[in-house]
Amino acid sequence: MNNASLATTDPSKPTPSVDGFLYDSERLREIASDEAIKCGLGYFKENRVYDLDRNQDQLWAMVEGLDSEVPFAVELKLSGNGSLLASCACDDTAVTCKHVVATLYSYAERRSEQEIVGDAAQTAIRERSQRGKAEVRVRQLTGALGFGTWEASSIRSSTHWQRSYRVQIRSLRERINYCNCPDLASNQLGTCKHIEAVLHQITKDPDYAAAETQSAPTPFVHLAWG
Repeated sequence: MNNASLATTDPSKPTPSVDGFLYDSERLREIASDEAIKCGLGYFKENRVYDLDRNQDQLWAMVEGLDSEVPFAVELKLSGNGSLLASCACDDTAVTCKHVVATLYSYAERRSEQEIVGDAAQTAIRERSQRGKAEVRVRQLTGALGFGTWEASSIRSSTHWQRSYRVQIRSLRERINYCNCPDLASNQLGTCKHIEAVLHQITKDPDYAAAETQSAPTPFVHLAWG
């Protein structure tokens, strides 16, 4: 049994949410290996997590393993200082196993569903925002904080080859940014999960407030679907 008083988030870093069980892709990398995140995301997408429940400082779930007849019980707790403590019935010796990661993904989806309001377009945008936070890794290639070029890659690809896309940030307030992925070209929303992942990353920067008020330094052309 994997029963570790594990995975602590660096207390010197700001916590992006008051919900200690709500993890984005960056926070997950602080407590789990890339392989555990990839496998856990796969388990989540295959709907292997069930009987998810929580109270103020505990989260429980059952997660199907490779043998669906033998599920693993996962229990997560928050310590007094907000650190995450995890217990899983599997024999994985890793501090944070794929079943714990799958449980965190499932909880994040539930939170997102509870917060969804508005019309179909707003629902679709919120879904991409949630997927961007949890499923996409980004890194800045060029430019200033609010007006640069970024690379965005999915943690788990549906194809053999992992695809990366280029995101160009033009505004932190309007949906006029660009990504060369096929979703942005066809969804008529003005955003995609890659753009939302970059915007989420930018909000964590200490200079975000100043960058948000600035205008793009160079002219550009964009298609306004509205």
